[in-house]
Amino acid sequence: MNVALNQVYYVRIMGKTPDGRLVITNPPEPSQKKSVNQVEAAVEPDLVYPLVRGRDVKKWFVDFENRYIILPHDPKTAKPLNEMTIKTQFPNTYDYFNRFKKALETRSIHKLWGKNNPFYTVYDIGVYTFAPYKVVWKRIAGAITGKAISFVCAVITPINGKPVIVDDSTILVDTDDINEAYYLAGILNSLPSRTIIASYSYELRQETHIIDFIKIPKFDPLNKTHIKIAELSRRAHELSNLKQSGSSVTERYNVEKELERVEKEIDLAVAELFGLSEEDLREFEKLMAILSGEEPPEESEEVEPVGEPIITLSNTLLQPNTPAQIEIDVTNPQGTMLEISYEFPWGSGTFKMVEGKHVIQTPPLKPGKYVGRLEYALDGVKKTIDVVIEVQEQTGPRRRRTLQDLG
Repeated sequence: MNVALNQVYYVRIMGKTPDGRLVITNPPEPSQKKSVNQVEAAVEPDLVYPLVRGRDVKKWFVDFENRYIILPHDPKTAKPLNEMTIKTQFPNTYDYFNRFKKALETRSIHKLWGKNNPFYTVYDIGVYTFAPYKVVWKRIAGAITGKAISFVCAVITPINGKPVIVDDSTILVDTDDINEAYYLAGILNSLPSRTIIASYSYELRQETHIIDFIKIPKFDPLNKTHIKIAELSRRAHELSNLKQSGSSVTERYNVEKELERVEKEIDLAVAELFGLSEEDLREFEKLMAILSGEEPPEESEEVEPVGEPIITLSNTLLQPNTPAQIEIDVTNPQGTMLEISYEFPWGSGTFKMVEGKHVIQTPPLKPGKYVGRLEYALDGVKKTIDVVIEVQEQTGPRRRRTLQDLG
C-alpha cells in the first residue's frame, strides 16, 4: 500500500462527538519527507481503520497503538470511492481530504497514475488489503548482517469488527480462515523455517518470496498435523499477549516458560509436517546458532527428562450469541493421570485424563474477550494456564484467493 503522504492518511483518534463521528488529528510521521499542517477534524468512522506498521510486529504479537488510517476505497473492490459518493455519504471525510487537496494532487505517484483517479486515491492496494486475517512480518528487520536472523511473524485479526490495515513497511499474506492464518504463522515462526530464511535471505528484503522458498503444504482442516500447528500457534499468540500485559514477575516467568514449551511443540509438529527427525531439528539449531554468530549448542549424552504436559485450546474464537464448545487438548509424555480444573465467566468444573481431548460447552456470549483459567498439579507443583476466549463477528470481504493458492 502506498499513500505517498503519510501525515494526511495516518491519524490518531482523540475522541467521539455525540453523533458518533471520530475526532481525529494527523501528527507528523517519523522520517517523513513532506509535511502538511496538523489539524483536528470530526469525520465519519466508516473509512477509518486500525493501522499496523512494520515496527509493531513481534514474534506471535502485534503491538497495536492508537494509530489509524483513513482509507477512502471500497473494501469489496479496493477501488477509490468517487467524489460524489464521498461528498454525499461521508461529507466530513471529504472536507478533511479537501484541506490537503493540493498536496495530494502533487504526489509523484498520483501524477504518474492518477489521471482518472480522485485526488485522495491510495495506490498499490487490493481486496487483500481489507482481508479479515493476515500473517504479517517486517519488510526490513534486524541489524545489517547480510542474514535475516531476526525474521518473525504474527497473525492480525480484526479490531472492534474492522480489518486491520498494514503499511508499506510490512509484508502480508491474507486469508479468510483464521485457522489457516495460525497454521502459516506457526510454520514460519518455527526453527526450521527461520533457519532457512536466515540462510538464503537478508534483512533488507524479506518479501513474499519467503513463501516460495518454503514449500508450505496447502492447509487442510482435516489434517491432524495442520490443525495441531494452528492450535499451538494460536496458543503462542495468546501467551505472547499475556506476556506483554502488566502481570507480576512470577506470572510473566510462568508465561515465558509455557511459551518455550509451546514453541518446542511447534518445532516438533513442523518437523513432522516436513518429514524431519528430532536429530534433524538439532542440526537446524546448530545452523541457526552459526548464522547468528553464536556457538553451536554442545552435544549432550545425558538422557533428556520426559517433557511436561502440553495443554492447548482450540476453537477459542467464537461467534456471538451462539452456543458453541471449546476443546482442551492434553498431550502428556509422562503418562500420569492429570486432574485439570477450569474456570470461565460462565462456569467452572474439573476433569481427569492422561491425555486426549475434553470438550467444554459454552453458552451464547456477547461480543468481547473472556478470560479463563486452567489449573493442574504436576509433582506437587501447581500449574496455571490463562486462557482468552474471543467472541466476534468474522467480518471482512470474502476473497477467492487464499493461502491454498500458494501451494
